[in-house]
Amino acid sequence: IEHIYYYAQNTTMLAWSMLRRLNLAEKTRMPELMMEGYGNLQMISGLAGLDGVYQIYKKLGQEILLKNNNIPGRIFLMLREGVVRFTRCEWEQADENLEGGLRLAEQIGDIRSYIELVASHATSLHLQGRFEKSLEHWQEQYQKVSRSDSPQGQAWGLYGQGHNLLMLGQTREAIQLIEDSINTPMKNADDKILNTSRFGALSLAYLRSGQNEPALENVFAHQRHAPAKP
Repeated sequence: IEHIYYYAQNTTMLAWSMLRRLNLAEKTRMPELMMEGYGNLQMISGLAGLDGVYQIYKKLGQEILLKNNNIPGRIFLMLREGVVRFTRCEWEQADENLEGGLRLAEQIGDIRSYIELVASHATSLHLQGRFEKSLEHWQEQYQKVSRSDSPQGQAWGLYGQGHNLLMLGQTREAIQLIEDSINTPMKNADDKILNTSRFGALSLAYLRSGQNEPALENVFAHQRHAPAKP
């Protein structure tokens, strides 16, 4: 349920759900769930710019990790730390965490974490303007999710490839991939992060190809797809 709140950008319910789950984990002394709770709240507080809270949860997560030496837990924390770092434009620290997490995930065969790490690293590279490298990562991500039952992951992979191709001047190919992303049926259709990203990128691609009317209609389509709260 936390994934639903995250992708729907319902931060109030997300924080409440995470705190409730963490509280239960602490009461029952379940290290893996405690580490997960600390890592999630570390990321949320880091993204929100609550540095004091972020440092507290980061420290708690590291303390649990030192006691249990849990590799999946280490990967989990590295992913969340990497996301916080690239949203702060701290590229070296972001790459260090995401690349380190990728190596560990590959070593233990953790496909789900590997896919999430590749996507996050691709996003970081895109924000750095390293579009060709980001494209390679999104292609790798898409190949892996295509072999799994993850329509949402496939939609992200198509969008990621298309957005980088758009930045590289391959507008026609970009439009096709982003349209394919939008047309991919997803169980969690209320992924506001993905919807805003791909509809925005598609409008830009239409504009760059001289298709002004489709660009405007695409904006209206996004409004119908994800209407604002009253």
